[in-house]
Amino acid sequence: KMLKTCLLVVLLSTVVHVLTEDEPEKVGEQYKSNVTSTDKAYSIYTRLFLDTRKMQLQAVASMRQKDDYAKRYDLLKVTLHNIIKVLSESWLKANDSNLLPPQNQLPDNEGLKDVLTAILENTALLGDMAIQLPEMTKDIYRRHKGWKPIVKWALDFCNRSSVYQDYSAHVLHLKLVSQLN
Repeated sequence: KMLKTCLLVVLLSTVVHVLTEDEPEKVGEQYKSNVTSTDKAYSIYTRLFLDTRKMQLQAVASMRQKDDYAKRYDLLKVTLHNIIKVLSESWLKANDSNLLPPQNQLPDNEGLKDVLTAILENTALLGDMAIQLPEMTKDIYRRHKGWKPIVKWALDFCNRSSVYQDYSAHVLHLKLVSQLN
């Protein structure tokens, strides 16, 4: 059940943008009429990002409460590998398309929205794991030297994003860096 929950959260990270297309008027009824559709989409996205963050935090807390150390370690290892795989693929796509961190608006291209979502949500999930399961995360991270440039790039990307500015990203960045280094 735990593995399914964590994998669901990771998979959810790559499809949240689809939710912003489903009846955005219901999600954004409180918006003023002079707000542009880009502003509305960005506002909806940031709210969905926070909702996803809540689910991710619950999944990590649930993983942390698992009594069996070996199962918890294996689950964390699989989840971290998936996160790094998604971040690595996103890094390549972001560089190929010159994707910049969002500043109060989303890219028009749906594929780039997917890449953006994958970067922001998986980096946040990685930070949660490093904070809540520090020793295990450090152990796994140190065994994979190739992860360091990916994580460094993802942290930099996210910290330059206005989405993370609203989410106290600097605290997350400092905690993650201190945990993994």
